[in-house]
Amino acid sequence: MKNLIGLKWTGDLSLQDADVLVHYGMQSRNALEFGCGGSTQLLAQVCLNVTSVETVPEWIDVVRKRLANIENKRADVAFRSYTDEVEGMFDLIFVDGVKGRRLSFASRMWERLHTGGIMLFHDTRKDWGVELIKQFVTVKFAEIGLIDINAFASDGQQSNITVIQKRQQSPYIFWQAVENKPKWAYGSNVLREFIRAPQVKFLQDEGLFHLFHP
Repeated sequence: MKNLIGLKWTGDLSLQDADVLVHYGMQSRNALEFGCGGSTQLLAQVCLNVTSVETVPEWIDVVRKRLANIENKRADVAFRSYTDEVEGMFDLIFVDGVKGRRLSFASRMWERLHTGGIMLFHDTRKDWGVELIKQFVTVKFAEIGLIDINAFASDGQQSNITVIQKRQQSPYIFWQAVENKPKWAYGSNVLREFIRAPQVKFLQDEGLFHLFHP
C-alpha cells in the first residue's frame, strides 16, 4: 500500500487501517491518540509531535521498546495516563484504547482538535463501534463538517476507521424566516385554513367530513 512504503510497525492494525491512519497522519503536525501500539509507531514516523494516552502502564513500556527499534522516527512520543491532563491543540486525534472509555475520551478531547482537524474512530465495522459513532455525532453534529464511515484505503478496500472532520459550529438558521417565505409555502396553517373553508364547513354540518378526512 502506497502510504505504508518504508514504514515499520508491530501491532493490532490491518493494512487498510494503517494506510488510512498514515494518510491523515502525513497531513498533520500534532497528533493525539488514545491507546498506544501500532498506531503510535506509525504516527511517530509521519508526524512531528505525538501524544499517546494509555490506561495500562505496562503496555507503554512494551511500545517504548518497539519504538526504540524504529530508526526513521520524526517524533518523540509523549506518553500520558488516562487521568493526566492533556494540553495543547491537535490536527489529528485517533480514538482507540479501552472500549468503555472511547466515547468519553473523544468528547473530552474534541475541544483540543483544531477546526478543520480530523478525529479517527477505530473498530467502526463492529456494532458497538457504530453505536459509539451515533452517540458522538448526536451531540457534536453542529461542529461536524465531514463523516467518512469505514474510509477506503489506497488499495480500494474499506478500512475499520471512521473519519470525522471538525468545522466551526454553525448556529441554526430558520431559513423560512430569513428568506421571508410566506407560511403557505412550507405548509404552515394549511390544514387550519382548509378546515375554515366554506366547503368544509358544509361537509362538517352534513356529517360528511370524515369521508374526505378520516
